[in-house]
Amino acid sequence: MSEFIEIKVGEKSYQFPLISGTDGKKGIDMRGLHQKTGLISYDPGFFNTAYAVSRISRRDPDSGELQYRGYDVADLVQHSTFVETSYLLIYGKLPTEQQLKDFSLKLSKHSLIHEDMINLFDGFPGKGHPLAVLSVMVTSLSSYYPEEYEESLDKGIDHSARLLAKIRTIAAFSYKKIVGQPFVYPLDKHPYCTNFLYMLFSIPSKDYVPTEDIDRILNQLWILYADHEQNVSNTTVQVIGSTQANLFASISSAINALWGSREGGRQVAAVGLIEDILKSRKSVPEYFEKFKGDSERLFSNGFGHKAYEAKSKRAIVASKLFHDFYKKIRWVRSRKWLLKSKTICKMM
Repeated sequence: MSEFIEIKVGEKSYQFPLISGTDGKKGIDMRGLHQKTGLISYDPGFFNTAYAVSRISRRDPDSGELQYRGYDVADLVQHSTFVETSYLLIYGKLPTEQQLKDFSLKLSKHSLIHEDMINLFDGFPGKGHPLAVLSVMVTSLSSYYPEEYEESLDKGIDHSARLLAKIRTIAAFSYKKIVGQPFVYPLDKHPYCTNFLYMLFSIPSKDYVPTEDIDRILNQLWILYADHEQNVSNTTVQVIGSTQANLFASISSAINALWGSREGGRQVAAVGLIEDILKSRKSVPEYFEKFKGDSERLFSNGFGHKAYEAKSKRAIVASKLFHDFYKKIRWVRSRKWLLKSKTICKMM
C-alpha cells in the first residue's frame, strides 16, 4: 500500500508519495511540488535532498560504516583488490575470475595515452597544481575519443575502463612533470597499483618495483576512497552528465569540484599541518601550545568528516594502513614519525 505525506499550503492540502531508499529509509517524492502548489523547495547544500536513487555506495552516519554495492568496505579492503572493487562499483557485481582477468587486460591495453598528449604537459609550469593538470588532461581525452559512451559500448570499448586505465598514467606523468623527471611508460606485466608506483618512482637509471606490502597498502587505500555516496564530485558528475556531456568532460568537472577548500582541498591544509608537526623538533603537545593563545589559529577543517556522527570506519582503517606503512618503510626517521603520528591521532 502506498504511503503519502500531506503538506498544507493555506487552506489547501496536497499529498506527496513516500518512497524508500536502497537503505530502507523513507523520503518524500517532491517532483510534483511546483506543479501542484506553485512552490519550490529550498535546500542549500542538498543536506535534505537526494537527486537520485542509487545502489552504488551507502554510508551510515550513526555507525560510521560505508558499503559499496552492499559490501562492507572494511571487508573489501581485506579480501579484494582495487581493480576488483572498481569492477564492482562500475558494473554492480563482483567479477568472476575470467571477468576480472578480462577487465585487468583492458586496463593494461588502454594505459598508454596518445603521444600528442605528451606535448600538453610542456605547456604547464613545473609547479602547476596537480589537479589543474589532471583536469585539463582528462578533458583532452574527449578530443581523442569523441564517440558517445553508448556508441563506445556498441564497439566493445567501455570508456569507463579506458579512463580508469589512462588516468593512472596521466597522474604519474603529472608528478614527473612537477619533480622534473622524464616520463616512465606503464608496463603490461605490472598490476594496476604496481604500475602506478612504477611510473611514479622509476628513473632511467633504475626501475622501481614496490614491495608486496607497499602495493597492498596502496590497493587498500584506493578501495577505501573509491566512492563516497552523494558527495560533491559525484553530484557534479550527475549534473554535468545530465546534459549528455561526454564521460571525460563530466569527470573533469568532478576533479575541479574536488579542488575546493571545502572538499578535497581541505585535506591539503590538514596534511600540511601534520607534516609540519612531524618535521618539528617539538613534541606534539608542545607544538599545540601555540594554538592556545591568540597568536596562531588552528584550522582543523580536514580532520574528521561532517557526514558522520560516529567515527568513520573508513578513517579507522586508513589510520591502521598509515601506521602499517611507516612500519614497512626503511627510513631512519620513520619510527620518530610513527610515534608522533600516533600522538596526533590521540590529540585530534
